[in-house]
Amino acid sequence: MKQIFYTVSLCFALAIPFGSIAQDPLEDVMETSEDFEAGAESFARGEAKNGEQYFFGTLAQVIEVDVQMQLVDILDENDASEAEFEEIISTTLEMISTGRKSLDLYKNKKWPLQSKFHKLTLQWYAGTERVINDYVKKLAEPMSRPDATWSEEELTLYDEYLAAYEDFLDVDKEWVDFQYVFADANDFSLSSESIDLDDLIDEDEYDHRMPLEKILSTEEDFQEAAASFELGEAVDGEQYFYGILSEVILADTKFNQVQTLDEVDAPEHRVQNTIDSCLMYVDRARAAMKLYKDKNWLNQDKLDKLTDEWFDVVELICKNYFNPLADMFPVPDAQWPDDKLAFYDEFLVEYENYLDTDGIWVDYQYVYAESHGFSLDAEPLDVNDFIDEGGNYDVDNEK
Repeated sequence: MKQIFYTVSLCFALAIPFGSIAQDPLEDVMETSEDFEAGAESFARGEAKNGEQYFFGTLAQVIEVDVQMQLVDILDENDASEAEFEEIISTTLEMISTGRKSLDLYKNKKWPLQSKFHKLTLQWYAGTERVINDYVKKLAEPMSRPDATWSEEELTLYDEYLAAYEDFLDVDKEWVDFQYVFADANDFSLSSESIDLDDLIDEDEYDHRMPLEKILSTEEDFQEAAASFELGEAVDGEQYFYGILSEVILADTKFNQVQTLDEVDAPEHRVQNTIDSCLMYVDRARAAMKLYKDKNWLNQDKLDKLTDEWFDVVELICKNYFNPLADMFPVPDAQWPDDKLAFYDEFLVEYENYLDTDGIWVDYQYVYAESHGFSLDAEPLDVNDFIDEGGNYDVDNEK
């Protein structure tokens, strides 16, 4: 659902002491999937005692249905199995049925504007149900396949599905807008903070793609992709690129971390371990690239050449400069002898060569991607983000 509901009753949230344990799910602030599940179950048992609890019980059940609709898109993105789609469809329709039965438990309560809210919620359920029965059911099998395999008829049906969903958003908007009217009539307030449905979904649970098929954004992603690459699992030029990219990113992270450790005068053993890790990644990457030497993917030879040149300059700096200077990095700069400072100046000259080589590699990745029909973000990854996440060193924290 494109629209987002508002959940937290401000007056009640302020009444619950920090750290207290709620006795009634319909009286607690709903933030997690467990909170909404508990609220939905309580509401289905007829436990709402006033208009405010009626609202949050209804909200909990609507959110649960909406999460299932979000999962349809996630499964589609991952080309999940048809059985997984069918399970989501069955669960969603069952939740809608439960929601209708739950509303009937309160039809004689006469809370302010209850009948109007009851009607709008039934319309919301009907709209969701119509989208599922008329489109999602029919698209379950096509959505389990890559987009390139879809027939013209299936693509047309998908366009109709999107149009129907846009129509449903009018029903959704009316429901969302009425929340505030209902809350005002029943003397409670709604938070200005909206629910992010993504926070209620563990997307990794539904992501069955191989590591080299996923969007790479975290250090863990690159570790998994590199491991897959080293097993020879890249099946085309695009996956080959992401395998090499992962190896380069991991080596570059350690390469830059050496300089970070120098800045904080880290102990020699920590510096040396980081240098060794960088060289290990270089060796692993070169061994992995040999697994694909006979593939002859478009522009593979040019990418290999530039990557080898990148590894060459990183290896040279690690062996010829970082290793000899490892025992000096723990020493404050002001205490370095003149010969070591002169040697460090030589490193800075070679580092300029690294920057030039790195720039050429970065520029060519866009050429390579375009030749293989995929696109890259306009902004290159900053490996310093992984250094910050993955162990930026502070000498004061050394155990």
